[in-house]
Amino acid sequence: MRDRDFTSPNISRYYVNRTNNITIIHNSTIIVNTLRNKNRNSTYIAGPKRTDVQRYSRTPVKSVPIRGINKPGQHLINNELQIYRPQIQKMNGNVRKPIPPKVTRLNDVKPILERKAVNQQHNLKPNKKDAIQR
Repeated sequence: MRDRDFTSPNISRYYVNRTNNITIIHNSTIIVNTLRNKNRNSTYIAGPKRTDVQRYSRTPVKSVPIRGINKPGQHLINNELQIYRPQIQKMNGNVRKPIPPKVTRLNDVKPILERKAVNQQHNLKPNKKDAIQR
């Protein structure tokens, strides 16, 4: 993908062959654009600045207001980006954190070949995890 293709409406047409991954990584520039929102007491990574995208793509990038909606999805309506933003609540110290229903120590997990042998001895069908790891 070329710099000028960044704002293309058909971005799915531009891709880079996987064999070039290492070259791309070594030639990439890390953009550190951390912003802090004091009103929400939050910090986030914002990505490239609009002015940088405009400079490299040689295309004006129109900014639009963003409004949170309560259903998953996103819509551009009347030049306003409406995007789902779920509410995140901090847990206070008195609430128990969720735990998995069963925890197995790593030392108690048998190697896959041993599990297959046991299944064959008992004429059991292999479980989905075993089938995926073949």
